[in-house]
Amino acid sequence: MIIELIGPAGCGKTTAARHLDRLLRGHTPALLGFEALERLDREIGERHLERLPFRKRMRLLLPLFLRHPRIAIPVMVLALVHGPPYKKRFRRAQRSLGHVLLMLRLRRLMPDMVVVADDGFTQTLWTMLVDSRALRGAWLIRLALASYHAVVEQRGLRFRIDDQTAAARVFGRESPGRFNRNAPDERRHAFGRWLAYHRRLVALLPEAVVAGTIDATGSEQDVARALADAIADLAGGAHTASAPPEMQTGADTILTPQRSP
Repeated sequence: MIIELIGPAGCGKTTAARHLDRLLRGHTPALLGFEALERLDREIGERHLERLPFRKRMRLLLPLFLRHPRIAIPVMVLALVHGPPYKKRFRRAQRSLGHVLLMLRLRRLMPDMVVVADDGFTQTLWTMLVDSRALRGAWLIRLALASYHAVVEQRGLRFRIDDQTAAARVFGRESPGRFNRNAPDERRHAFGRWLAYHRRLVALLPEAVVAGTIDATGSEQDVARALADAIADLAGGAHTASAPPEMQTGADTILTPQRSP
């Protein structure tokens, strides 16, 4: 089961996901831990894709265009219609498709694992479109989201937070990336518009995808516990956490070559 955490920057998705190994131990099916998923992302996922030369990236992405064109083509067209900076936008589009490839592979090779994606497909689309002057191509966004969820068959948990709290968190933290206390004034002024983009993306999700909502305005511990409870409820009917030793980290199942019997 793949569960995507859906929410804007500052809602605490990553922080809550880091606590799941401890909070869910013994209460859910085998969980692909946060660090194991990060490792897979670096080795075979979107971060791995970003480091490759252009030709190698395209070679890996080509099967996605052939097998799932209703995902891949809308994503690339969205990058085009949202305008410059084109190079950066197309790299983010490729990152979004790299996430799709990773989730498809995990679904095929780890069908009994619970995978919690704190930086999921909705978030990668938002990252690609966030700095555009207007959010365009709603029907393409809807098509990409619907097609992705139909193929991956994941569930979503939405983190609810007000704009003021989200802004206070992202511009008060010490971290690399787009949002931190050193962000320029124009980025701070644009943040409200970017949060509105995120709400529009979420509104375009298929109705059945979002399985629950989590109040993200509380403390880190409260949000993490609420997330753990929601995941335990979603995964309640699956296997207990008695997976083979190599499945406890999850990453080795994919990264270690399998010998034929």
